[in-house]
Amino acid sequence: MSPDGRLGGRLSVERDGHDFLGARRIALLRAIAETGSISAAARAIGMSYKAAWDAVDAMNNLAERPLVVSGTGGRHGGGSRLTDYGQRQIAVFEVLEDEYLRMLARVEAAGEAFGEHLPWIRRLNLLTSARNQFLGRVVDLAAGPVNVEVVLDIGGTDRIAASITHPSLEALGLDLGSEAFALVKAPAVGIENAHATLAADSHNRLCGTVTRLHAGTDEAEIAIALTGGKTVVSVIDAEAFARLDLAPGATACATFDAASVLLAVAR
Repeated sequence: MSPDGRLGGRLSVERDGHDFLGARRIALLRAIAETGSISAAARAIGMSYKAAWDAVDAMNNLAERPLVVSGTGGRHGGGSRLTDYGQRQIAVFEVLEDEYLRMLARVEAAGEAFGEHLPWIRRLNLLTSARNQFLGRVVDLAAGPVNVEVVLDIGGTDRIAASITHPSLEALGLDLGSEAFALVKAPAVGIENAHATLAADSHNRLCGTVTRLHAGTDEAEIAIALTGGKTVVSVIDAEAFARLDLAPGATACATFDAASVLLAVAR
């Protein structure tokens, strides 16, 4: 509600409980369509380069098909474009936003008072800090004495294994064919050259093309585009990054333990 008492708001579209599209992301998609570049689009709408890439990764990872496809070339090249699927998402959002604004006008005209309920409503809209969020479908369940290994197909040829307890499996209501989200914090993801042997303690190995690198004094962030259109992000220490000698366009693999994966479902 605005300071003058008028009812207002912004439309946010979720995919199974996770933020998917909003006015800011729609503006970014439109700017990418106009400029053919994520960095140029970010500048056009006043968004940081990193935030723009994170938004694109999130949208692609939560959708069945990519909204944006990018060529390799790093910070200064490669180019990006909206897919037909991405263009349709903009059109659908515009229709939903128009109906949403009409609804707000009707509620305001009816004299509804929401002010005292807003703090409680805000608490229901929780976000996760995990950089990597993948929508997938359960394709295998391997039960052990204490834990169950749940395998999700996240598209392309990629799968993610998560190790959870039997009570957790029951609480989530997971079975073969169930849809779920795999959440992995970026520091839990290691990076290897494509020819390296999978470490014994790493149950997951997702390989693809390095799309961007950002190296700081102590840490480095690496993004790898997977075959199914999703992106996995890792944060590793600067020394490990230097040993890898990676560049945009190189093939690399992200590795992480099944115990590092959190699973979530929409209720």
